[in-house]
Amino acid sequence: MVLAGHENLISLGEIFQVLREDPDKWLNDKDAVCSCGAKAQDCNVWGTALKKIAINPALKISENKYENVNQKYQIVLETFNEVYGDEIVAVDTSKGFRHLKQITEDKNINIKTIFLMRDARAYATSQTRIARAQKRKGLRKLKQYTFFQLIKWYLGNKQRQKYIKEKKLKAHQLSYEDLCFHSEETVKNLCEFLDIPYQEQMIELTQTQHHILFGNPMRLNKQKQMSLSYDSRWLGNNDWAIPFAFLPKIKKYNKHNIFTKK
Repeated sequence: MVLAGHENLISLGEIFQVLREDPDKWLNDKDAVCSCGAKAQDCNVWGTALKKIAINPALKISENKYENVNQKYQIVLETFNEVYGDEIVAVDTSKGFRHLKQITEDKNINIKTIFLMRDARAYATSQTRIARAQKRKGLRKLKQYTFFQLIKWYLGNKQRQKYIKEKKLKAHQLSYEDLCFHSEETVKNLCEFLDIPYQEQMIELTQTQHHILFGNPMRLNKQKQMSLSYDSRWLGNNDWAIPFAFLPKIKKYNKHNIFTKK
């Protein structure tokens, strides 16, 4: 949402999460609404792109949902370019490591990677809350435990950092905490990395531009889009305290990567 506040950037949300589904799922669902306000099928970006994908027999969804996903991705970018021209850049907020590998291995796409990391305790609390609400079964029940989520957070972030370093990606790391508590300085540094001028409305969230079908839960709530605020719900839950205390390596890694401002 912050990036979408820049006059030359427009967010498309989590692009891969849209493309891994059959396009008809979005086009035929009357409740599928883009954050621009239009139904998915009527959106001049997503509606147009998904229709192009739907009529291409070579791009039909198979058991491997990521098959041909880069070709679909290219169609989305081409459609975006047709609508907005060369001066406007698309922002993809996909989070998965697989998504990162998929896009960086495509030599036809010029990208800059932004690695946003959240405090381990906040992440673990959020993920366990979601998992418990979904009543998972079997091994997936592990996701209901804070201990598991802390380890997942640690291994996942280490994996991303290693990949970024090995592939020598153009990447910028920042923390969710710095973004919320040191907003201006953090966003200015981000703009410097992106080689774009800093604009005050980015942290005011007053002029965001986006076409999000899947992604930021604030996308359809104009009231929540009006301010940049910290989600502090984890502070009222101490389930993380004991697991965190017994994982000193993760505690040290969290402190080093999250609390970068002194």
